[in-house]
This record gives sequence, structure tokens and C-alpha cells, in this order.
Amino acid sequence: MIRMYQLFFLALLTYVNCNAWKLVSGNSNVRQESTFSFPIGAYYLSDNGTLYVGADKNAQSKNFALSYLESGKDEFKPLAPEEITINGDVAQKNPLYDAAITHISQINSHNIIVATAKDMGMLYNISRAGGVELFKANILDANGKESNSIVGLASNEKKGLAFVAVKGKEKEHFGRGGSGIAVVSFSQETKDTELTPQDLENLQKSLTKVQTPEERQQITKNIITDDKGKQKRRSITKRFQQIFGATHVVKEGEIAQPIIAAPFSVISDFLKIGSDLVLMDDVIDMYWHEGLSRLYVAVRVQGGHEETDGAYGLTVGRIESDGSLIFSPIVAKSLLKAGTPSKIVAGKGIDTQVSIHKVRSMLTSTILDYLIVLGAEGAPLATRRTVYALPLLNMRDVKGEISADDANAHGTLASINGTPFEAFGNDRAHIFLGRHFIQAPETPQDLYDVESSAAQVGGGPLDVGPIHDLLVKDDAVYAVIKDPDNKNETASGVYRSQALFGTNGVVVAWTLWQKVTEFPEEVAALMFEGKRYNRIALTGSDSIKNVNRAEWDLQSVGFAGFVKVINDQFNKEQAGIQELIDFSPLTPGLKGISLLCATGLSKVVLAQMVPLTEYNNQNKHMICKRGELDKAIENGVSALIFSGGVLDTLGPICAAEITANNTHGWLFVGGVYGLAVFCNPDGSGWQMPAGIGNGFSGLQKDMLFKKIGNYEFVRKLISDDQFLYVLTDHYLDRIDLRAINFASDTLCAVRLASAQELASGPYALLKDVIISQKCALLAHTNGLSRVGDDKDIRFNTAQTLAWTPLQVYDAAGPVSGLIPISITGRGQDVARFSAGQVYVITGSIGKNSARLNRLAIQNVTHKPMSEETITPLRDFVAVDRISNFVNIGAFSSLFATDGTMFFTVIDRNKSKSALLTHSFGTSKITIPLPFKDASNIVRIVRSSAWGNWLIAGDFGLLINE
Repeated sequence: MIRMYQLFFLALLTYVNCNAWKLVSGNSNVRQESTFSFPIGAYYLSDNGTLYVGADKNAQSKNFALSYLESGKDEFKPLAPEEITINGDVAQKNPLYDAAITHISQINSHNIIVATAKDMGMLYNISRAGGVELFKANILDANGKESNSIVGLASNEKKGLAFVAVKGKEKEHFGRGGSGIAVVSFSQETKDTELTPQDLENLQKSLTKVQTPEERQQITKNIITDDKGKQKRRSITKRFQQIFGATHVVKEGEIAQPIIAAPFSVISDFLKIGSDLVLMDDVIDMYWHEGLSRLYVAVRVQGGHEETDGAYGLTVGRIESDGSLIFSPIVAKSLLKAGTPSKIVAGKGIDTQVSIHKVRSMLTSTILDYLIVLGAEGAPLATRRTVYALPLLNMRDVKGEISADDANAHGTLASINGTPFEAFGNDRAHIFLGRHFIQAPETPQDLYDVESSAAQVGGGPLDVGPIHDLLVKDDAVYAVIKDPDNKNETASGVYRSQALFGTNGVVVAWTLWQKVTEFPEEVAALMFEGKRYNRIALTGSDSIKNVNRAEWDLQSVGFAGFVKVINDQFNKEQAGIQELIDFSPLTPGLKGISLLCATGLSKVVLAQMVPLTEYNNQNKHMICKRGELDKAIENGVSALIFSGGVLDTLGPICAAEITANNTHGWLFVGGVYGLAVFCNPDGSGWQMPAGIGNGFSGLQKDMLFKKIGNYEFVRKLISDDQFLYVLTDHYLDRIDLRAINFASDTLCAVRLASAQELASGPYALLKDVIISQKCALLAHTNGLSRVGDDKDIRFNTAQTLAWTPLQVYDAAGPVSGLIPISITGRGQDVARFSAGQVYVITGSIGKNSARLNRLAIQNVTHKPMSEETITPLRDFVAVDRISNFVNIGAFSSLFATDGTMFFTVIDRNKSKSALLTHSFGTSKITIPLPFKDASNIVRIVRSSAWGNWLIAGDFGLLINE
């Protein structure tokens, strides 16, 4: 299966603050500061982007007990009128009116299924087609008796199926006698019967007696005329339908039938190892994997009391051709050994507990299937902080079919030591169809365990609190923290981790958890609405009552003051912002402080970012100037504004870096006419290890910028391993910070590369560089080069580095940018830990084209540089042809991604409206944005403090809230 890659284009942006969170309107009784006047309980986002929510308690929700928000709309609509048609009977009392809704799902574009807290074993179907109607059916337990309650609900919208988990009759807990999972479909049959002459005569007589249009419509509403002019009466039969078990078939004309669940309990062989399970929790999570056509059920269980006993916290189900629901163990019991590291989803040994709280799926941009699970072997409270990614077997052939021999294995755990199968078409072009895991595990070493770093999303536990909910979108996983430890308000919100891939497309590492969404109140859920990737968040203070949407064309509110501070310093007449850099708390010299640096014509702004909730709890105001520095604190930001003096001699400043050695830290800036360092008169910087300090308290009053060296056209500055690397148009130099005295006028720099040697010709230029420990990747007008085998950028020189060409497959022109994605978020760490990723953007202005390639980077900390260190990701278009990741379609030299959104900037004619565009081909969507008069965008970055997207250019700064 070929996957369309989502790519966003930002074109002609100007100074507008966009993407604020906007409160969505709800029921009429609500005040302006909340969506609903009652707590929200169950919620469901459908495939078409419609959000359904249900009331948590009977608190005057009335007809809004169940309501929906269509994609792009500004208010919820009620879906629970006081009277409704039920199973064909009109004007009936609606059991959903003012009810507490426990579960919501959808089985097709017009049919929503729900369960309530009152009618415990009843499943309701609300049909929006042709008006709101209600259909209901009893879900019987696995013994054919009335079930105690519905405890779980999932659906397959494409096939119109629902999966309903129920407790057994009179059983207090799920998993005991009679509990199970039913498969339900909702069918609709239409039958047209030609009217006889007598029928037509009676119809005409009835019409002569009507007095109002409403009466006429009531008589003729089911009368149609076919294409031959014949009049017919149309009858529609709607009903729930049992599809599990051959003995429970809906008879012709019946509206509802009892539906019996498939057994799912402590005695089920697919859940137990050895003896029956001791217990199973009422809390379960079910997820239908559309790509694999498998149902995954996550449970919290405890095995028996013997060494040979054990339990599965996850199982996989499939629907057979006869309609039966069959469950299988997620991995073979023979691979589970007592006393060995836990295999995450199952465990073996005395009284083993396995607690899987959430289960989702991921189809990576490399087209491989993974199961994303929250939990592992262990008690429920101890397993809510770590998320794992597990490879899944996909046994479909090139025609998309699964053989009978492979049905049991399909959708179970794959071997982590197998090489993915790459499928190609059989036509002359041999087009790439996709890749699958097809090798089943044969030994315990073929499975990830709880200690496997490649399986741990976020690099390990999210230690700020238990994870409440999970969202998977493209190559990223989002975790919602609703109740952080110690009621720490700044820790609540949404955190993200992005997958990093090896050469063959397998996930080999994950970026560390980074906060991306923050509210001053609890967040219960985050969703992406429809194709436009608008985010929706469910929030509340004491209870969840609010639905918030972030759209791309909304005015920003929360960051207006901060944006004004920045844009007052960088106006369009002076070309605005030339560079924007986010310094994460891991930056040497900062000691846990997050800084944003904006540079322009003879000016630098350094802003200390703090979490918004932390700022909102403080009373901060503007404070006055201080010599060459202006210091201002506004909207959660403490800002230093540098201007005048040496900065006036640098011209446009387009590079900045913060670095440190064991004793001091410095800020370096570079421009068209030179390089300067911010230091004390004696050349020292701020004291280490104290760092720059909160509110820049570590800076001394007499610190000034001092010009150093003899540089021109500085492109980039990189600090790594107590070295400062300086990239100009023509040279790459290394400065040892341990051996330099900035008080002197001399600078001992070691030359590492020159444009003439690598590219040659009158227009040879160095374009970009990535440096990480001993590894370096250098882009120039003649292509891409890496440090040679067994060489080290920290110790070798231009004469000994043996720069080695690195092929960029299917390039659109010279390399114009290198974008590193590392585990820590710092480009300097891309080759320092277990794995890294580099996006390479190539392009031609003359041909108006650009393409993205991907490189896989291996750790060089304990290994020498070699040809395996940097390898192309196997993005294919045909057999034996590695290609680019994405053909952008127009010239661009800028790119940024967080694993879900892929941004680039397209050069456009100024007379055209600005557009935000993502995806390609027939699925491409463009969104008009209110931007004008901008001609240059220099950078798109994510704030390491706030998680926001920051966009800078000649217009100033724009923040995506």
C-alpha cells in the first residue's frame, strides 16, 4: 500500500498572529467561559472529523446529553431530543435525553452507537439519515443471558461494525462468567413495491381530503416515481444485526434481535497461561486496526499462583467468513519465560500482573505497522507512564489478500530481528507498493522487552505523572497528562515523541518526550480534526466542560504581548528577523533554561521562555533599560535586547550560538561582516556551572559584545564538545574554547574545509553543516560530504579529514538545507545517542523544484566513522531505485517537522493569496491565510518551552498556538 505523505506549505507569511485556541460553543445554558454547563464524559472523533461528546452526569444536559461538532463548524448541535422515533415507533420518550453517556462510537457516516449509565446492557443506534431516529438492542452475554453492563465499545466505520464488551449476567466484574465481546452491524434495507390501480385510487382519495401541506407530505413521503414513470411505495427496514455465531440470524421483517457476545473471560485460552486468571479489571480498551483488519483488546489481568502460570494483557481478534469473532494470543506462549525481562504485553510467573491501559496503531511514513501500547507487565498504578511501540506482522500479499495459513499470525507481534519485506508491482515499472514485517518471532530474543530502548516511546517513562490518554498521528505519539504528580500545574498538558528510523525503515529510537500543548486547566484529550490537522482539546478545571479548537486562520491572543516585544525590534524596512534559534534546556551554558534567540540588522533579542502557567501565577511587568541591553518581561518571557556598539559593524546578523567550557559560558553571533562574542572585558563569560540564570541573573553588568577573528558571511555557528564551529560561505573552522582568551585580538582557529576544495569553481559555496561528536555532514554547491572513515571532526584538519562524497538520490539540485532530528532535540546529538535522522532538502530556483531526502544516522560515540554511519533511508519509487522522500513540487529551501506536521515554504508570486497546503496529488488541500506583503521566511522552529511552532522572516515573528 502506497502512503501519501502529509506536507504543509507556508507561503508569503506576514506579521499576523495565528492559530489561537478558540472555545467552541455548546448548550444554550452555558456561560461564555465554557462549552457545556455539565461535565463531558465519553467522546469520539469519527473518520470524517465529526466529534461526538456525551454528558458525564445527569446534570441538566437535556437534549445535549449527546451532541456533535462537525469538522470546521463553530458550535455543537444536540442529538438527544426529548421525543424520538424508536425502532419505528414515533413520538417515544428518548432514553438518551438528559442521560449520562458512558460510551460513544460510529459505524458509518450517519449511524452513531452509544451506551448509557442507566440502561446498562442496552446498545443504542442514533441514525441521522433522514432525521434523528433511535434503534436499540439488548446485548446478551456469552451465555445468552441479559448482560450486566457494557464496559467497552469500538467500531469499524468502513465496514459498519461495532465491538461491544459486556459483563456477564449479575456479575460485578468484567471477565467473570458470561462476559464477552459482541460484533454488531446495523443494517438498512430498502424495498420498492409498485402501486396497484387500487393503491393509486386510494392515494388520490386521501389527497382530496388533506387541508395542509404537512398532511399532504405525510401521505406522499414514501411514494416515489421510478425512471419509467411508475409510482412505487418505498419501505425502509433498519435494525441491529447479530453477526457472531451462525445460529443467531436476523429473520426477515424483524427490527431488533438479541445479540450474543463471544466469550472473553478469565478462563479464555488466549488470555491465560497455565491456570485460569485470578482477576481481570473492569477497565478495558479496544481498538480496530483498519489496515490489518484486526481488533486489539487491552486488559489489566493477573495470572495464577504457579511458576508455570501467566497472563496476556493484550489479545488480537479477527472476524471469520462465517461472521464469528475469533481471538488469538498476541504472541506464542512458548516465547514467554518466567524470571526473564518482561515481554511487555504478557508475562509468566507466580501471580504475574499485566496492565495494558491503552492500545493504538501506527503506520509509519516508512510504511510499517506498529502497535502503540500504554502499560506493561506490572500493577496498574506502576505501568501508566511508559508507552511502547511493537512491530506487527502484516501477511498480506501484493494483492492485499491473506492466506488461510497466515490468518493466525497476521496482526500478531513480529520478530524485531527480521528484515522487512519490500513489495513491488509486477508491471514493467516495478512500482514500490510498501513494506511489511513478515518474520514471526521464534525465540524470546526476537521480542522487545521492557528494557528495550527502541521500543520505549519518548525514550522512557513520562515522569511528570500518569498518562491519561494516547493519540497517534503519522510518525508521532502524543500522551495526555491530566493529573500530574503533586498537582504540578506546569506539568499537565500534552507531550509528543517522534519515531526515528533506520535505513530499512524500522523504528530504531524515539525522541524524548516534549511538551506541545499547555492549558491553565486540565486536559483530558487531544485530537486532530479532519484533513486540515486542526487540533481539538477537551479541558476543564474541576471537571471537563470545554472543547477548544486551534485553527490556522485565527488571531492569537495569549502571545500577543510577546510577539509585539519581538516585532517592535525587527521591522520589515530593516529586513525583519534574519535568524530564529531555539536553545533547549540541554544547551551547554544554560543549565536548564530555555531561550529563544532572534537576530536581524545589527540587533539580537534573547528571550528566556518559561511555561505559561508558571508565568500566569506571577505578577510580572516591564522593567527599564540597562546600558547597551534592554530588559523586558512580558507574557511569560524575560527578554534581553542587544543593539549598538560592535553589533553595528556586523551588518545583518544571521547566526547565533550559546556555548560553554567547564568555567564559562558565552553567546556568539555572526553576520555578513564578522563574528562577535558577548563577554566580560577580560574575555570571560557568565559563570559555569551556574549558567545564565533565571531572568539572566548570571550576566554581569559590564558584559559587552567583542568582535573576534576575521570572518565574513557567517552562515552558521555550532557548539559541540567545548568547540565552536564557524561556517561561512567559504570556510568551516573549529575553535577550541578551552584554549582561547577572548580578551586578546588573536583567534586560533583550525581550518576544516573550504568551498574551493570541495566544490571548486567561481561560485563554490558552503551551504550548511551538521556536527555531532566526531561526525560532520557538510553541504556545498557540489553536493554533500561527510567526515572520512576513522576521522574525527574534533581533532583532524582540512588536510586529514578525508571528506567523502555522500550521494543524494533523485536530488532536484544542490543541497540547500540539512535538518537534523535527534533524540534530545539538539542537532548536535544526532550521532551521539542510539540513532538520528537528517532531512536533506535539494532544489533548483531555475527549475522551480525541490525535494526532500532522508538519512539514517548511527551513534558514533563508541564507534569510528564509516560508510554505515550515514546511510540513505530506503524511500522507493521502483525496484533498485532509492528516491526522495517527497517531491515538494516547487522551489523551497526550508523545512521543519515534528513527526505529524511537515512544513516547507514555497516561493510564490506576491499577487497570489497565501496558502497553507498539505499532502499531494488529488488529496492536496490548500487553506487560505490572511497574509500579505512578506517576501522571505528564514526559519520554522518549535519552542522547547511552549511546544508552539514559531515562524520568522522579514515580517517579524508569528506564533502558532
